[in-house]
Amino acid sequence: MFGRKLLGYSEKITLLFVLTYFASYLTRVNFAAIISGIEDATGYSKASLSLCVTGLFICYGIGQIVSGYLGDVLRPKPLVFMGLLSSSICNLLMPVCRSTFSMVFLWSINGFAQAFLWPPIVLLLTVILDEHKYRDAVMAVNTGGSIGSVFIYLISPMLMMFFSWKSVFVFSGIIGLIMSILWMRYCPSVSTTVSNPQKKPLRDAEGKSLFPVEMYLILLAIVLQGALRDGASTWMPSNIEETFHLNGKLSILSGAVLPMFSTIGYKAALQIHTRWLRNPVKCASLLFVLGSVTAAALTIFSDINAFLSVFLFTLLSGLMHGINLMLVSLLPSYFGRMGVVSTVSGLVNSCTYLGSALFTYGVGASVDYIGWEWVTGIWCAIACLGALTCYFSSGTEWCRKWFGR
Repeated sequence: MFGRKLLGYSEKITLLFVLTYFASYLTRVNFAAIISGIEDATGYSKASLSLCVTGLFICYGIGQIVSGYLGDVLRPKPLVFMGLLSSSICNLLMPVCRSTFSMVFLWSINGFAQAFLWPPIVLLLTVILDEHKYRDAVMAVNTGGSIGSVFIYLISPMLMMFFSWKSVFVFSGIIGLIMSILWMRYCPSVSTTVSNPQKKPLRDAEGKSLFPVEMYLILLAIVLQGALRDGASTWMPSNIEETFHLNGKLSILSGAVLPMFSTIGYKAALQIHTRWLRNPVKCASLLFVLGSVTAAALTIFSDINAFLSVFLFTLLSGLMHGINLMLVSLLPSYFGRMGVVSTVSGLVNSCTYLGSALFTYGVGASVDYIGWEWVTGIWCAIACLGALTCYFSSGTEWCRKWFGR
């Protein structure tokens, strides 16, 4: 009766999750959205500011593993509340930071707090919804995050114009506080005793490990996807500003088109998956191939036209978001029968942000030395490696057994 009652409210529940994830992106992406504006206002170097984003990604990745495990043994609802509430407080404290060290420290705490949202959300969705509605809902939740990114990229230049970069964090923090209250008020309580009545170790019915070499290759592909996805979204405004000498606020505004394409990437990837490539790993391989072509075009035509560069950046980001949907959002649901959805979700998402952390700082530290053409050339090589790892993994007996042909 509990399950049927929840499924009767599936649309409302999905909307609540979408709005929660929307708020989480406001409190997470805002620093990357205005990093060039902070650089102009404070005089802090690109490399030192990139440490804030890197710290967030590292702590987010570590926190995903902790959050994933706790989501399977504790009630997921309060985990999401504590994560969003803590993140909102971190945002409200950012304006009082007086050094890059304090900014890195506080933003790293924010990364750990943010980690307590996604794995419990995935677990709640798998419990509340059936398989078909889960695919639609998880895409809608991801889209909510993308809309949050679009919104913060659009609103940030206006807030900075009338106030300062500090107002962006205050605005985001207030929205996060409001949403955390609404979450506790309207989210249904689902315990892990309901969602995982027969929780087992990560082994199949024959006692074999669910993490053979193929799974580690998939985790490597997720790391590479994270590097490309967040490398493109974090540094595109700086690239456009430096290459084409645009006004800083205009370059920030150009970043709003990235999340728009991520929504298209989600929908396109889901269409390919449901119609042609039922194996999510094989679908990810195709998207990586398209990403390598896009990165190569970005390398060749990097300084020809600002609109072309923005289009190629957004296309690359959209393709990586499609891969994220396949390997980070859909793949954990296949482990529902083992009662470890949250654990696997936390693991794969932590790999995403391991790649994000390494590559975000790597770009910030090296672009002044090797230039943007070399950086985008490296992106092309990374996409090719991701395509190969997914291709070889998808054809194995283990991968076909778990994820289909």
